[in-house]
Amino acid sequence: MTDAAAPASPLTLVETFELTAPVPEFREAAAAFFRRVEVDGLAGVRTVQFYVSPEAGEAYLIIALSSADVFDRHIDFINSLDELEPYARTVRLKQFKAFGELNPETAADLRAADISFEWVSEHVTGFDRDADCP
Repeated sequence: MTDAAAPASPLTLVETFELTAPVPEFREAAAAFFRRVEVDGLAGVRTVQFYVSPEAGEAYLIIALSSADVFDRHIDFINSLDELEPYARTVRLKQFKAFGELNPETAADLRAADISFEWVSEHVTGFDRDADCP
């Protein structure tokens, strides 16, 4: 009997951004960018939730992916989008937290970036419920 490959570990990213543009401009650019990610992006990008706190001048992104490999392919995909530049002009990444497995090369690149980076790799438990479930 052969061992089946271990299922890919889910990955959740929580990012904090400083707003560098007025909230209406940020909203418009973020909506256009993530609309494109939703329509043309990878199926392994399970959820994207963006929040904004005008009072704090910050935006918060929570993105759940099916695996570290999907994250790497997602980065390549978003870097190819025309909508990235207008969106990127409205925010500055302040903090990046990754919960789950990352590929070692990706973790090294994130550690080398000029951002606050935290990686929590030990998953204890959880579930991913289908959006159509009641």
